[in-house]
Amino acid sequence: MRLVQLRADRDEDVDCLMRELAVYAPKPGRRSVLIELEGPSANDLLALLSAVETCVSANDIRSVQVELDGERYMLAPR
Repeated sequence: MRLVQLRADRDEDVDCLMRELAVYAPKPGRRSVLIELEGPSANDLLALLSAVETCVSANDIRSVQVELDGERYMLAPR
């Protein structure tokens, strides 16, 4: 199992991520979204990150911090 935590600056952005990523059964946190991926599959992780990127771009979210395996990354639209 892999735990992915997404952090956004605004509550509206978290709500949007929760809606758009519903297929992953996200759990809300304080300005964050927690998603548990079954198994170590790189394909599942890539699909999730692609969905996050689409959500960020389509909904004018300024940026999302992604925490994975203890490392933090920033995802922002182009």
